[in-house]
Amino acid sequence: MSRRAVILAGGRGTRLRPYTVVLPKPLMPIGDYPVLEVVIRQLVRHGFDHITLAVNHQADLDGGTSFTIASYAREQFIDYGVLVTGEHGTLERFEEKPRKTFEVSMGVYMVSRDVLDMIPPSGPYGFDTLMRDMLERRSPVTVKRFDGYWLDIGRPDDYMQAIDEFAAMRPRFLGE
Repeated sequence: MSRRAVILAGGRGTRLRPYTVVLPKPLMPIGDYPVLEVVIRQLVRHGFDHITLAVNHQADLDGGTSFTIASYAREQFIDYGVLVTGEHGTLERFEEKPRKTFEVSMGVYMVSRDVLDMIPPSGPYGFDTLMRDMLERRSPVTVKRFDGYWLDIGRPDDYMQAIDEFAAMRPRFLGE
């Protein structure tokens, strides 16, 4: 049985600017390889034999009856003291440099073919719109948490961390 993967590689990479002014995010180097090549090598190593790249600025994937999102528990740091104010501007709560954990999409999805029927024939239709449409239609979407190593290289600090850690983790990433 064929194992298929779709890589959404068409975002504008705005969170990674100024790096993405010259290169699109999927072609940003991690060690000697563009990140897209690292991802493809990992998929091949795990038995995927058909890989589709969605390279338009607006990804074309949509959801129907079977859509699974890979997620990661990401801790978000706020560098400021956070004020929670009431209706008349009175302080109700104060949090010094809070840390909050959010379940975030890793940008990895498993989608059944019937999901493609939800994609409009033209115009932009992003992942965010798809998820809202699926929730509105009460279409089932499953979330599977990944507890391994993951960085959102769309953020400059994660991208720099990936560059710093790549040499030591190269065998893990590339199966060498």
